[in-house]
Amino acid sequence: MSGRNRIRPVSFVLASMAVLILLVIGCGEKKAPETTGKTPVDSELAGRLQSILNDYRESTNIKGISAAVILPENRIWLGATGMSSKTDSITTDMLFGIGSVTKSYIAALTLKYVEEGKISLDDKIGSWLSDMEYIEPSVTVRQLLNHSSGLFNYMAHSDYGAALLNYPDTLWTRDELLNSFLRKPTFKPGGGWGYSSTNYILLGMIIEKITGSSVSGELKERVLGPLGLTNTYLYPEEIYPAERMAHLWWPIDTTGVPEDINELVSPPPLKGLFSSVWTAGAIHATAEDVALWMESLFNNRVLSESLFTEMITPSELSGRFKYGFGILISTIDNKPAYGHSGGIGHSSLAYYIPETSIGIALLGNSDARLFSLAVNLYEACVDKGEEPSD
Repeated sequence: MSGRNRIRPVSFVLASMAVLILLVIGCGEKKAPETTGKTPVDSELAGRLQSILNDYRESTNIKGISAAVILPENRIWLGATGMSSKTDSITTDMLFGIGSVTKSYIAALTLKYVEEGKISLDDKIGSWLSDMEYIEPSVTVRQLLNHSSGLFNYMAHSDYGAALLNYPDTLWTRDELLNSFLRKPTFKPGGGWGYSSTNYILLGMIIEKITGSSVSGELKERVLGPLGLTNTYLYPEEIYPAERMAHLWWPIDTTGVPEDINELVSPPPLKGLFSSVWTAGAIHATAEDVALWMESLFNNRVLSESLFTEMITPSELSGRFKYGFGILISTIDNKPAYGHSGGIGHSSLAYYIPETSIGIALLGNSDARLFSLAVNLYEACVDKGEEPSD
């Protein structure tokens, strides 16, 4: 980080943020914009879903949440609860960092090039990338996608969190990240399973090599644009209206009471934090766009059926984690649920349940475990009789 303009290191006010990196008032539901082509759910179900959202926030002390639920018959519900800042409520058109949910987008984009014959899943990354310390060139593209590469997770480096705290306005490059925080692999390629954001940083670099273009440009042209997802951005390649970003809240002392980090430390978009995750976790989006993304992915609007099937098939090496290519396989109401969660700053969760054609996206502006909320919202939809008929 030599040659950068450095600010004075932050002290105890930010110390608790490093731990979280490594790991209110309700607003009414918003009607679906006409541009989605979807119809809002009936008022009874909308009220029930909003009540669940409000109750969950109040019971868990989450500062604010934006939610979107996709339902059969081309319907949608959008809701928000809580506060963005001390004076502004969360709204459904606010942008959040979606963290590792980003990996589903990067995996799908990579598979687009496989589909076009520009790269193979079994290509060795050494044929695409220059030699780098601690990067084994025999690792394959497949092993990056399903986390069986054995590469060290740079975010797990003991200095990573402190560096972000001390230099919150630094725009990190991928070379700086890998040179500063990468260490020896944890196992041989294909010799096990270990979640590592390093894999998806390298996929971003390979996409650049394949196309000669920016990853954000490729996402817009090949994925987001055709799907009409105009409220999705890859930071820092794309600069979005900072005033639309939900403020980030974290506890800063032993009381555990969250404070507005954007007010105390750095205004949006928190350059150091989000530039440090790039193609591993730096997409910012609305909950609506994230839900529409998951629905599109699972309705054959992104990939061929064969590649999509491979994407959602868990690697045997992942064991109980059931991880495919940028997709986790879980269960909701005893039905397979496919998606991802994220927690770099903002909290995120996105799942699609194919058996019932219901998709859920939840974005929070403080540390939160959102899966139980997703289950509650799903069950409310099913209780209302929202499952598709045979």
